[in-house]
Amino acid sequence: MNATHNDNQGSDSDSEYDFVGTESDDRSNSEHISEESDLSNFDIEQGDVVTTSQPEALQKDGIIRQSRPLYCAAVSLQRFKHLFQFIRFDDRETRDKSDRLGLIRYIFELFVKQLPKHFVPCENLTVDEQLVPLRGRCCLVQYIPNKPAKYGLKFWVLSDVDGRYVLSIDLYIGKKGNQIQKNVAANVVLNLVDHLPNNVKQGRCIIFDRYFTDIKLSEAFLDRKMTSIEVVEQRRSFLPDELKVCRQNLFSS
Repeated sequence: MNATHNDNQGSDSDSEYDFVGTESDDRSNSEHISEESDLSNFDIEQGDVVTTSQPEALQKDGIIRQSRPLYCAAVSLQRFKHLFQFIRFDDRETRDKSDRLGLIRYIFELFVKQLPKHFVPCENLTVDEQLVPLRGRCCLVQYIPNKPAKYGLKFWVLSDVDGRYVLSIDLYIGKKGNQIQKNVAANVVLNLVDHLPNNVKQGRCIIFDRYFTDIKLSEAFLDRKMTSIEVVEQRRSFLPDELKVCRQNLFSS
């Protein structure tokens, strides 16, 4: 059994990829689609313990026996493990060889696209980085010594200040070859913000630390009818001398 997504499919429906099977002829296409939907829903519900590399967690922790009866009725343990062994979401022939996220790029972008559709944020949003701990064999693992975990996947996150809901997210995949990238921090913020619908962007205030601070970024927010609160260092070239702290005696001015 194999499952691949259809690159030519432009619909935003729930079925974003085809489920192609080589089972016996007594199973209809409708049964395949129903089984695919059950598998996806089951994986999302039990996402904290079920992964493609750890199907044995179901049997070890007794998740199926302890979970909703619907799961047992939808798929058996052996069938669940069999489907996860062969299911695929990309095609090696059409995959971008230079994209380190090519294996899951399609499904990841679908996920990010859905994030702002289910939450109305407050007027203040924040942008920051997050290191998800990981020491596995992955080319995307970053080493950041000042973080508690030190090794992991580095994400750029745009979230709501009050509800802490993630509205947009991007995974850092490293540099592309020997190319010198300019305004990386500003581009990261704009890419996250531009994932939001126009009615959500307007009137919002973006808050971030000194790593992202840039005068051109602030001007870009004004063009989008947005504002920002930033941390500015004294040594930044765009900061006027009148705003810099003068090391003089108290009450000398």
